[in-house]
Amino acid sequence: MGIESPTETSESTAKEDLREFFENNIQRLENGRYMVSLPFKDNIRFLGDNENIARGSLKRFLFKNRNKSELIAAVDREMENYLKCGYAEPAAPKKPDELVHYLPILPVVKQSSAQSTPKVRVIKDAGARREDEAALNDVLHGGANLLPDVIKVLLRFRQDEIAVTCDIEKAFLQYRIHPDHRTFLRYFWPQGISKNPQAPISSFALVSDRDPRVQQAF
Repeated sequence: MGIESPTETSESTAKEDLREFFENNIQRLENGRYMVSLPFKDNIRFLGDNENIARGSLKRFLFKNRNKSELIAAVDREMENYLKCGYAEPAAPKKPDELVHYLPILPVVKQSSAQSTPKVRVIKDAGARREDEAALNDVLHGGANLLPDVIKVLLRFRQDEIAVTCDIEKAFLQYRIHPDHRTFLRYFWPQGISKNPQAPISSFALVSDRDPRVQQAF
């Protein structure tokens, strides 16, 4: 009676701390977009750089699909679009003793009979790690589930005669990651490989992205 579970109290405190973190760190940019910092835990020192894992994953993908020119071209276009739209940028050279992190990428393909070219979304794997190191997921706070309750959404939808819906294109890509934290969202790709099979593998950093704690899919 009146006694709260220690687990519930701890989770409630963590959510409040995370809310306070974002309120203190979020910035409104001149173009109207927001810039946020990554909510790191105290165990960030255990984060591995994942460079070998990310390189190895990319090389395996390229080798496995070396004869699938349409797929390689589709991924290359998606990566080029990231740069053109400002979702990613060339990564700065790593400084001595700088803590960085590379995200292995995995292109997911959705092909339909109505499409002449495959639709590709590139997953960034924030759960990859070596056995003795932490993954990016392990050093970031998860936060509360802010998705609306589906039942409530459906009930509100039925309240009036006319319902209006809209969709913000790439909504989760409209915010920016603080420049100091983009180095933890690096990835590799041989930009222009669809036109030049010998294109060198280069390093890029995400400027904006969906929640890096989850693997993206269609």
